Amino acid sequence: MAEQQNYYPDLTFVHKDDNNIKFALDLKTTFRRNNKSAGFTLGSHGAYFKERDKKKNIQFPYNQYTGHYCLGIIYTRIDFEDDLSETEIYQVNEIKEQYGNVQDPIGERQVTKIDNLRSITSVIKDFDFFAAPKWKIASDSQGSGNTANIGSIKDIEDLKAGNGVFSKL
Repeated sequence: MAEQQNYYPDLTFVHKDDNNIKFALDLKTTFRRNNKSAGFTLGSHGAYFKERDKKKNIQFPYNQYTGHYCLGIIYTRIDFEDDLSETEIYQVNEIKEQYGNVQDPIGERQVTKIDNLRSITSVIKDFDFFAAPKWKIASDSQGSGNTANIGSIKDIEDLKAGNGVFSKL
């Protein structure tokens, strides 16, 4: 696991018999923009990517990794019609010991105490999972408008198939 929240990668796999063999795995999540498109930021094209022998914000220098992979998770968001600020807060007694007691009230909202939790309404659904080498899903544009991040391609079927703009090179 990465030493810091902003370190690359999320997970490093090191061969048990040869510690020169390392694989980087980043976990990436995003929601569908419609039934066909979603996109990820795949990482910086800054310090560790340009200077591949440095160890800034990375577990091992970039050039020591045999491969760089993405485990992608695409989901559909559930839109709620009502105002989420009116959502109730529950303290579940059966897990209170593990996580502590919730303060009563929280802001303007009261905490409802219940003995156990039988179900909870999910806010996401319809998961798609895929794994791909990062370069196979990379695009030639940045991932977000305000950072120096590499963006992925956006078509969901192309993401799952690894059909990025560089995949044929």
